[in-house]
Amino acid sequence: MKKFIRKSFISLLSILFFFVISFISIKLVNIEFANLNIKYARIHSLLLTINPLIMLLWLLIGPIYAEIIFGISLILIFLIAIGLKTSCFLLHVLILTINIIILNYFYNKYIEKKNKAKLKLEDLEEQKNTILNQYNKQNEMSKAFNKKKYRYSMLKNFIEVLSSTLDINELSEHIIEKTLNLIEKSNMCILYGIDEVKLELSLLSSKSDKGKIHIKEKQGDIFDQWVFRHRQPINIYDINKDFRFSAKDIENVKRDFKSIISVPLITENRIVGTLRLDSKNAGVYTSDDLRLLDIIADLSATAIENALLYNRTEQLAIKDDLTELFVRRYFYQSLNKQFSIASRYNKEITVLLIDIDHFKQYNDTYGHTAGDIVLKEVAKILIEETGPNGVVARFGGEEFIILLSDLYKPSAIKKAENIRKRIQDYSIILRRKKTGITISIGVANYPNDTNLKNELINQADINLYKAKTAGRNKVCYS
Repeated sequence: MKKFIRKSFISLLSILFFFVISFISIKLVNIEFANLNIKYARIHSLLLTINPLIMLLWLLIGPIYAEIIFGISLILIFLIAIGLKTSCFLLHVLILTINIIILNYFYNKYIEKKNKAKLKLEDLEEQKNTILNQYNKQNEMSKAFNKKKYRYSMLKNFIEVLSSTLDINELSEHIIEKTLNLIEKSNMCILYGIDEVKLELSLLSSKSDKGKIHIKEKQGDIFDQWVFRHRQPINIYDINKDFRFSAKDIENVKRDFKSIISVPLITENRIVGTLRLDSKNAGVYTSDDLRLLDIIADLSATAIENALLYNRTEQLAIKDDLTELFVRRYFYQSLNKQFSIASRYNKEITVLLIDIDHFKQYNDTYGHTAGDIVLKEVAKILIEETGPNGVVARFGGEEFIILLSDLYKPSAIKKAENIRKRIQDYSIILRRKKTGITISIGVANYPNDTNLKNELINQADINLYKAKTAGRNKVCYS
């Protein structure tokens, strides 16, 4: 609309100018025009309409077509002047030429202003895009900062949680849960420790985004083994496209996932486990996620090392150095606890007091080193036969004691017989000589034999004495 108004204004100025020039020119050649006949006057009038026509064309279809008409008009005027043999019509050439020059001048000025306006608009658009890009960049930086701030806050909380416990199982649960919270895009988090005897990975804890899950790979899969062997972090975009693992290896993977980040837990140049996250989607994890997981792993490695050290110290305090059985103090603590449970819920507990028959002869015949071997072998069998529901302790020199909880007396007596028979059938090589061992066992049960906690061990000791006086290698009970 503005363009049309501007063109119209220029055209009106040009028409006004045309009429002024026409009036002046007619006055100057008034004498010649006065002598023209009517036919010449009509041609003169017709030519006068060419100029406004050109300006109208310039307004409607642009200067190019108007200039074409202008050229045709000049030729026509020259032909008329030559044909009529009069020069009065040549005045129209001057008028048309001046008019078209004025039109082009104003048009060029208009184009120049338009180009300047366009350049200014482009500059403003460029400034706008620059400001918008800066805004987007600042917005992204702000989001990244807030995300890092949130993660550092979570890390601070994570450190506090790690320092709140020295129990390895509870600690493992905390590590898994906090890791999933810090890197929320994961479907699974798995924490492996190291079996110090077998020197292989051992599952500590695992959790999915939907809760607890059972992991069959207790020693880890090919990805965990890779991190364990190389002691390096790994970030896999898509397990089916990673050059480090063959298609045959991938086929053996039992769980459904696509991308992985996993890091070793290293403290003092010693690996204590691996921490892993995986997702069902490919290309989930970034380098920032891997760096964050590496920080979590460093903190976790120290916490796990402290927990393991505490556990070893605790084990030294409650276990016998030679047989690795619990000491008498720990046995009494367990007895107090189980007796309270049994009396409250009407359950039974049984004590087996065990003595190695003729143990002094082993020491006298083969030496104290051989006697230590006998104690270790007997302790090993007692642990295997008792199982996880019992407490096995070294009670004295060659005496052992077993606490069986939530087991009826007939079943406890049967277990005592199984222990006695297994040791009887067991052979030990002492100084290249095959030697047999036998034991005597005294059994006491709550509440069948006594209702008093302190009398339970005394009753077992009485029955053990009966077994020894009856010829040894026996199980006696009330």
